[in-house]
Amino acid sequence: MCAIDRWVIKNAFKFIADSILKLDELGAFSINLSGNSLTEPDFMEYVLEQFNETRLPTSRICFEITETSAIGSLDDAIEFMGKKTIAEYVEDEEILEILREIGVDFAQVYGSRRKMPIDELLAQL
Repeated sequence: MCAIDRWVIKNAFKFIADSILKLDELGAFSINLSGNSLTEPDFMEYVLEQFNETRLPTSRICFEITETSAIGSLDDAIEFMGKKTIAEYVEDEEILEILREIGVDFAQVYGSRRKMPIDELLAQL
């Protein structure tokens, strides 16, 4: 899985960097990672190397891992993903309020809406 994650990162970064002007209005791009990659000793260095090679702004990429992977490798996940968290399939305003109270940064409501900061989502409701 680590080799696949590296291939996806290298090729996705190249595609995004080569097309950045055409894709500018889309915002950030999400890349799913396996939990195995988080525990690989030089994985973070590989990712940083890809950012340097493509000159892609780090703000344009969001790495996603499953909750199971994050809990299984919590220290590695925190070091790799920073402090931003996203809750998916949020069903109602009450759950949004609870998520905000426990420090979740973004939410995606049930369905196909884009992920957005919880405060922004609450304001729309």
